[in-house]
Amino acid sequence: MYIRYFARTDDTDLGLAALAYCDLLVATGLPVLLVTTRYADLHPQSGWSRHGRLVLTPMIGVCVNAVCGEVSDWHRCYTPGMRNLLLLASAHWTPVASAEAITSAIDLYGETFALDMVASRALEFATGRILPVASAASIGLTP
Repeated sequence: MYIRYFARTDDTDLGLAALAYCDLLVATGLPVLLVTTRYADLHPQSGWSRHGRLVLTPMIGVCVNAVCGEVSDWHRCYTPGMRNLLLLASAHWTPVASAEAITSAIDLYGETFALDMVASRALEFATGRILPVASAASIGLTP
């Protein structure tokens, strides 16, 4: 099994949240295929440079789809018939990502996680939904 991770790979708040999720996904020990959704900022000065090799991960076997990108990525990167994980951060709660858009995506994905307790509380305030904080154990990904 491998993880196909759709992420915004730049140094914006959302990109840095996606980077923290990438670190967590790599720590599971499963192969991670990184698919950039917006901007591939993998140069040596970027925090993303440590994961540059992940764009070449072989896609062998069953895959889990994980998404941490912009609102427009949520429906575009969702893959019917697969296990889909939506990974949210405080940066998602903006005028662009309304409570309705977030709630709709949570309903679509079923499995949605917050980056940390701050994000979980902010998203709970926005949507009325309590999201578990992401960890290898809570996401349920092990080699």
